[in-house]
Amino acid sequence: MRTFERFLHRRRIKDVKQYFVDKGITTDLDLAEWCAQHDVDAPAYPVFLDTPSAGVAANVKIKLSEDTSNETWHVPAAERPLRKSVTKKSTRQKKKNTK
Repeated sequence: MRTFERFLHRRRIKDVKQYFVDKGITTDLDLAEWCAQHDVDAPAYPVFLDTPSAGVAANVKIKLSEDTSNETWHVPAAERPLRKSVTKKSTRQKKKNTK
């Protein structure tokens, strides 16, 4: 089961509220049901509030820090980067044999 934050990051969703309104989800209860159907943890903070309070933002930071401490060595395929990092191989110069 993926966390809600990882789902958003993987899909590169910037405006969470607009993304789910386009899908027909307009309340936090509907969002929790959608998350249960799609194997995603429900968000710990309300998404459909107009102005989140400072306490909610603090809870989000705490939740993110807890998730990083419980990570394992295995990363699911859906979480892996799409491309490998490109590294340039060093070239060796040939030695000239002189007689």
